[in-house]
Amino acid sequence: MSFENPCDCGMIIGKIVTGDVATYEGLLGVPVLEFKLWPESEWMESPGGLGVRHMPEKKGE
Repeated sequence: MSFENPCDCGMIIGKIVTGDVATYEGLLGVPVLEFKLWPESEWMESPGGLGVRHMPEKKGE
């Protein structure tokens, strides 16, 4: 698996399930409850760079 970025944008390489926004030791945060990295062939370019986006459900999951 390669983490080289082929474009000047971010890459979406998997999905996460998060809990509710909460405060942890004085800092605002969101707990990650589950995560799944996709095969490199399913990665998608993301023009917004690093971040969290709501994605439609993929067929077959």
